Amino acid sequence: MSAAAGAVLVLGGLAAALVLARRRAAAPPRAELALEARVPLGKDAGVAVVRWRGRELLVGYGPGGVSSLASREEAAP
Repeated sequence: MSAAAGAVLVLGGLAAALVLARRRAAAPPRAELALEARVPLGKDAGVAVVRWRGRELLVGYGPGGVSSLASREEAAP
């Protein structure tokens, strides 16, 4: 292999690495579980919207625990 062909291969590898590094930096991964909103309804009770595995869940919480009130699938981007 000639020196020019080797240089082209090295430059191509560096360009590919740069493209992959920018893609990773541009789109941070979404958290699997995220609290979107919360509304307290009393001292120890309230409702919250959480996102979990592509679903939005409306949950109620209080001294007795957590209850699922409603859910919906997120629209695909």
